[in-house]
Amino acid sequence: MTKKPHRPHWENYYENEPDCFSVEGEDLKHDFERLQLAMEMVGFLPTTRKRIFSLLSAILHLGNIRYKKKIYRDDSIDICNPEVLPVVSELLEVKEEMLFEALTTRKTVTVGEKLIVPYKLAEAGTVRDSMAKSLYSALFDWIVFRINHALLNQRDLEESAKILSIGVLDIFGFEDYESNSFEQFCINFANERLQHYFNQHIFKLEQEEYRAEGITWHNIDYIDNTSCINLISKKPTALLHLLDEECNFPQATNQTLLDKFKRQHEGNSYIEFPAVMEPAFIIKHYAGKVKYGVKDFREKNTDHMRPDIVALLKSSKNAFICGLIGIDPVATFRWAVLRAYFRAMVAFRDAGKRHVERRSGESGHVFTQLCSGHIVHLGELQRLL
Repeated sequence: MTKKPHRPHWENYYENEPDCFSVEGEDLKHDFERLQLAMEMVGFLPTTRKRIFSLLSAILHLGNIRYKKKIYRDDSIDICNPEVLPVVSELLEVKEEMLFEALTTRKTVTVGEKLIVPYKLAEAGTVRDSMAKSLYSALFDWIVFRINHALLNQRDLEESAKILSIGVLDIFGFEDYESNSFEQFCINFANERLQHYFNQHIFKLEQEEYRAEGITWHNIDYIDNTSCINLISKKPTALLHLLDEECNFPQATNQTLLDKFKRQHEGNSYIEFPAVMEPAFIIKHYAGKVKYGVKDFREKNTDHMRPDIVALLKSSKNAFICGLIGIDPVATFRWAVLRAYFRAMVAFRDAGKRHVERRSGESGHVFTQLCSGHIVHLGELQRLL
């Protein structure tokens, strides 16, 4: 395992000036045309593609927002480049003044009154990033769901049919930079789990099957990383669970988190602590040792959208954005299918009645009886739909 050069944090990826650029040896125009074609092939209409790209553009512009402290005002902040706000506001289809308030202040309700508290400089950056990450995550999940549905075969919906599928696993490789934080910790844990799965199915279970069948072979030794996984995730004293505990204590600091790690796991061969007073710990992964700085571990572990941001996005005039916020995309699709089904039933019933009335002058009573199994509570559902 070789050391890699330091890579900037996630927020710096999208915090760039909105200038166009080219990549040597790459035809970006051709790549974008291929992307458009691929999206069209799986059923993304031009209007849907426009919504997707508009939201991605909003996320990137959101990352260009900069904050500064107000002069002569303790802890109060302002936006350095307010010209970005109208762009984000237009793309998200929310009111500009509401966007400004949500990105610079938080509302706190106490007994009998509502307080508006300005964010501190670091807090505002976290709120902005949480908003961008949450929007991107919701969009990603929605796209994956739509693609999966587009690739469904009608036979897959039959209970007796064997479902054929292709699984694609796309994750970061093992990471070790000059400065490693919570992101690398999570990525490397995922890789540990994958390595454990590989060990279990390629080495352990396969060799047990050879023994059971009496096959002669040379035993293959492999590194069992179960203890490393337990250190990170096994309740109740795993590092992730200790981190969750510290996130619930208002007075917790980087040092109290590190002290808790030391108390619970000092002597564990899979974790070390630097001899000098350094806010870091070292984990012995299957691929090698990695040092993690605990700075921002707690903040990143509690990364989420505040209710003010959720309310802002739900106020959007764009139904696509409203549908992404706080709603499971699977539940959204199922509700759409259910609604379409009952609307179709209503149209089918009405058309059938008209047809019967034209043919025989009857009221359509026979037809209604035939459909009664489906429309017992249709009146109630129509009001809901």
